[in-house]
Amino acid sequence: MKPNLLFLFLMLNAALSRGVLAVQADPPGFAAVPKEKLDGLRLVLRDANCSLAAPGAEWKWLAHPGGANFMCFSTRTGQGFTVSAGNLVNEIDDHTRTEIMDGVKKSAAAQKSVLSNEKFEKCESPIPGKSWRLSYLLTLTGNAKINVVIYVVNPGEHSLVTLQDSMPEGRPEFPAFKHFVASLKTLK
Repeated sequence: MKPNLLFLFLMLNAALSRGVLAVQADPPGFAAVPKEKLDGLRLVLRDANCSLAAPGAEWKWLAHPGGANFMCFSTRTGQGFTVSAGNLVNEIDDHTRTEIMDGVKKSAAAQKSVLSNEKFEKCESPIPGKSWRLSYLLTLTGNAKINVVIYVVNPGEHSLVTLQDSMPEGRPEFPAFKHFVASLKTLK
Protein backbone atom coordinates (compact mmCIF):
# COMPACT_ATOMS: atom_id res chain seq x y z
CA MET A 1 0.00 0.00 0.00
CA LYS A 2 1.39 3.45 -0.80
CA PRO A 3 2.41 5.36 2.37
CA ASN A 4 0.17 8.37 1.59
CA LEU A 5 -2.77 6.03 0.94
CA LEU A 6 -2.13 4.25 4.24
CA PHE A 7 -2.09 7.62 6.03
CA LEU A 8 -5.40 8.69 4.48
CA PHE A 9 -6.88 5.26 5.20
CA LEU A 10 -5.93 5.66 8.86
CA MET A 11 -7.21 9.25 8.94
CA LEU A 12 -10.59 8.08 7.61
CA ASN A 13 -10.60 5.34 10.24
CA ALA A 14 -10.04 7.91 12.98
CA ALA A 15 -12.77 10.22 11.68
CA LEU A 16 -15.36 7.48 11.31
CA SER A 17 -14.55 5.90 14.65
CA ARG A 18 -15.92 8.96 16.39
CA GLY A 19 -19.49 8.04 15.49
CA VAL A 20 -22.16 8.33 12.83
CA LEU A 21 -22.29 11.66 11.03
CA ALA A 22 -25.30 13.96 11.03
CA VAL A 23 -27.98 12.77 8.63
CA GLN A 24 -28.16 14.61 5.30
CA ALA A 25 -24.78 16.38 5.84
CA ASP A 26 -21.95 15.11 3.68
CA PRO A 27 -18.85 14.21 5.67
CA PRO A 28 -16.29 17.02 5.71
CA GLY A 29 -13.60 16.75 3.06
CA PHE A 30 -15.70 14.65 0.65
CA ALA A 31 -17.44 15.62 -2.60
CA ALA A 32 -19.57 13.82 -5.19
CA VAL A 33 -17.79 11.06 -7.12
CA PRO A 34 -17.22 11.98 -10.79
CA LYS A 35 -19.95 10.43 -12.97
CA GLU A 36 -17.42 8.53 -15.08
CA LYS A 37 -16.60 6.40 -11.99
CA LEU A 38 -20.23 5.37 -11.53
CA ASP A 39 -22.37 2.74 -13.21
CA GLY A 40 -25.79 3.23 -11.62
CA LEU A 41 -25.29 2.50 -7.91
CA ARG A 42 -21.86 0.91 -8.54
CA LEU A 43 -18.53 2.64 -7.97
CA VAL A 44 -16.15 1.44 -10.70
CA LEU A 45 -12.47 1.38 -9.75
CA ARG A 46 -10.79 0.45 -13.06
CA ASP A 47 -7.24 0.80 -11.71
CA ALA A 48 -8.13 -1.59 -8.88
CA ASN A 49 -10.00 -3.99 -11.21
CA CYS A 50 -13.24 -3.95 -9.22
CA SER A 51 -16.59 -2.32 -8.60
CA LEU A 52 -18.85 -2.04 -5.53
CA ALA A 53 -22.58 -1.48 -5.21
CA ALA A 54 -24.14 1.02 -2.83
CA PRO A 55 -26.52 -0.84 -0.47
CA GLY A 56 -29.59 1.06 -1.72
CA ALA A 57 -31.02 4.14 -3.42
CA GLU A 58 -30.60 6.34 -0.31
CA TRP A 59 -26.81 5.80 -0.43
CA LYS A 60 -24.51 8.02 -2.44
CA TRP A 61 -20.88 7.83 -3.45
CA LEU A 62 -18.47 10.51 -2.26
CA ALA A 63 -14.78 10.99 -3.03
CA HIS A 64 -11.92 12.43 -1.01
CA PRO A 65 -9.53 14.67 -3.00
CA GLY A 66 -6.89 12.59 -4.72
CA GLY A 67 -9.28 10.04 -6.18
CA ALA A 68 -8.26 6.83 -4.36
CA ASN A 69 -10.45 7.20 -1.25
CA PHE A 70 -14.21 7.04 -1.26
CA MET A 71 -17.22 6.83 1.02
CA CYS A 72 -20.55 5.19 0.44
CA PHE A 73 -22.82 7.43 2.52
CA SER A 74 -26.43 6.91 3.63
CA THR A 75 -28.46 10.11 3.35
CA ARG A 76 -31.10 8.47 5.57
CA THR A 77 -28.98 7.30 8.53
CA GLY A 78 -25.67 9.15 8.16
CA GLN A 79 -23.80 5.86 8.15
CA GLY A 80 -20.75 5.68 5.91
CA PHE A 81 -18.47 2.93 4.63
CA THR A 82 -15.01 3.91 3.44
CA VAL A 83 -13.18 2.46 0.48
CA SER A 84 -9.49 2.97 -0.28
CA ALA A 85 -7.69 1.73 -3.38
CA GLY A 86 -3.95 1.44 -3.84
CA ASN A 87 -1.10 -0.54 -5.28
CA LEU A 88 0.16 -3.84 -3.96
CA VAL A 89 3.72 -4.88 -4.81
CA ASN A 90 3.27 -8.58 -4.02
CA GLU A 91 0.45 -10.57 -2.45
CA ILE A 92 -1.23 -9.80 0.85
CA ASP A 93 1.45 -11.48 2.91
CA ASP A 94 2.81 -11.26 6.46
CA HIS A 95 4.73 -8.08 5.58
CA THR A 96 1.60 -6.37 4.20
CA ARG A 97 -0.46 -7.39 7.24
CA THR A 98 2.28 -6.17 9.61
CA GLU A 99 2.52 -2.85 7.74
CA ILE A 100 -1.23 -2.30 7.98
CA MET A 101 -1.40 -3.26 11.68
CA ASP A 102 1.59 -1.03 12.52
CA GLY A 103 -0.10 1.88 10.76
CA VAL A 104 -3.38 1.30 12.63
CA LYS A 105 -1.51 1.14 15.96
CA LYS A 106 0.43 4.36 15.20
CA SER A 107 -2.79 6.13 14.24
CA ALA A 108 -4.47 4.98 17.47
CA ALA A 109 -1.50 6.08 19.58
CA ALA A 110 -1.47 9.50 17.89
CA GLN A 111 -5.14 9.89 18.90
CA LYS A 112 -4.32 8.72 22.45
CA SER A 113 -6.56 5.74 21.75
CA VAL A 114 -5.92 2.11 22.57
CA LEU A 115 -6.34 -0.93 20.33
CA SER A 116 -7.36 -4.33 21.65
CA ASN A 117 -8.86 -7.59 20.41
CA GLU A 118 -7.01 -7.31 17.09
CA LYS A 119 -7.70 -10.07 14.57
CA PHE A 120 -6.36 -10.23 11.03
CA GLU A 121 -7.65 -13.38 9.36
CA LYS A 122 -8.06 -14.76 5.88
CA CYS A 123 -11.71 -14.82 4.78
CA GLU A 124 -13.68 -15.97 1.75
CA SER A 125 -15.66 -12.77 1.15
CA PRO A 126 -15.70 -10.89 -1.10
CA ILE A 127 -13.07 -12.79 -3.18
CA PRO A 128 -12.10 -16.29 -2.04
CA GLY A 129 -8.34 -16.62 -1.53
CA LYS A 130 -7.74 -12.88 -1.93
CA SER A 131 -9.53 -11.39 1.09
CA TRP A 132 -8.60 -10.68 4.69
CA ARG A 133 -10.71 -9.37 7.57
CA LEU A 134 -9.12 -7.06 10.14
CA SER A 135 -11.11 -6.23 13.25
CA TYR A 136 -10.26 -4.49 16.51
CA LEU A 137 -11.75 -2.62 19.41
CA LEU A 138 -10.69 1.03 19.56
CA THR A 139 -10.95 2.69 22.99
CA LEU A 140 -11.02 6.44 22.43
CA THR A 141 -10.04 9.17 24.85
CA GLY A 142 -12.86 9.30 27.39
CA ASN A 143 -13.30 5.50 27.19
CA ALA A 144 -15.82 5.39 24.32
CA LYS A 145 -15.34 2.07 22.54
CA ILE A 146 -15.77 1.41 18.84
CA ASN A 147 -15.54 -1.87 16.93
CA VAL A 148 -13.74 -1.41 13.61
CA VAL A 149 -13.95 -3.90 10.75
CA ILE A 150 -11.80 -3.63 7.63
CA TYR A 151 -11.78 -6.00 4.68
CA VAL A 152 -8.47 -5.99 2.80
CA VAL A 153 -8.91 -7.33 -0.73
CA ASN A 154 -6.60 -8.02 -3.68
CA PRO A 155 -8.99 -7.77 -6.68
CA GLY A 156 -6.28 -7.43 -9.33
CA GLU A 157 -2.68 -8.47 -9.85
CA HIS A 158 -1.21 -5.38 -8.16
CA SER A 159 -4.22 -3.72 -6.54
CA LEU A 160 -5.35 -3.45 -2.93
CA VAL A 161 -8.77 -2.29 -1.80
CA THR A 162 -9.94 -1.77 1.77
CA LEU A 163 -13.59 -1.63 2.87
CA GLN A 164 -14.20 -0.26 6.34
CA ASP A 165 -16.98 0.26 8.86
CA SER A 166 -17.13 1.07 12.55
CA MET A 167 -19.89 0.42 15.05
CA PRO A 168 -20.50 0.75 18.80
CA GLU A 169 -18.84 -1.87 21.00
CA GLY A 170 -20.75 -5.11 21.16
CA ARG A 171 -22.66 -4.59 17.89
CA PRO A 172 -22.08 -7.08 15.10
CA GLU A 173 -21.27 -5.92 11.59
CA PHE A 174 -24.21 -4.02 10.14
CA PRO A 175 -26.15 -6.11 7.56
CA ALA A 176 -25.79 -3.26 5.04
CA PHE A 177 -21.99 -3.47 5.42
CA LYS A 178 -21.98 -7.24 4.86
CA HIS A 179 -24.09 -6.69 1.72
CA PHE A 180 -21.71 -3.91 0.65
CA VAL A 181 -18.62 -6.14 1.07
CA ALA A 182 -20.28 -8.99 -0.82
CA SER A 183 -21.08 -6.61 -3.70
CA LEU A 184 -17.39 -6.23 -4.65
CA LYS A 185 -16.89 -7.77 -8.11
CA THR A 186 -13.78 -7.95 -10.26
CA LEU A 187 -13.91 -6.32 -13.69
CA LYS A 188 -11.79 -8.88 -15.57
